[in-house]
Amino acid sequence: MSTIIFRLHCPNCDATIEETDIFCSHCGINLEPPLGKTELETLAQENLDNARDLLESGRHLKKALARCDQAIAYLPESAAAHNLRGLILDGLGRTPEAILAYQEALRLNPQDAEAQANLTDAAAEAQNVPPPENHFLLFKNLRFLNSKK
Repeated sequence: MSTIIFRLHCPNCDATIEETDIFCSHCGINLEPPLGKTELETLAQENLDNARDLLESGRHLKKALARCDQAIAYLPESAAAHNLRGLILDGLGRTPEAILAYQEALRLNPQDAEAQANLTDAAAEAQNVPPPENHFLLFKNLRFLNSKK
């Protein structure tokens, strides 16, 4: 009676692999089955919640950005994740990058009023112009100062 031995092979390079291998030692491909949509959404939401908590605490903004970036890696089509990324980048003083994040959120969801408001504020900040709601006060103050001359 002969014994049949099955050998596993990498689907990418056909090298022999072990059943316990996570990565192919020859080509480096990940041998784990891809995550399902529900698993990706859950992981993304956990990272977003963590990033939001860190942002709201006002501390560890770099860590919040890393968590948000991880959420985007899991779910790149999440407008909420890109909007949150913009808020974190704004908090870090990285306004040009924040503007790009808000624009991506709006590309993914053009109806996102929060992302639109954040983009407007960030663009005004980038130009060193007060947001539109402050224009009346600015105009009123300028008229007052001009009347003193």
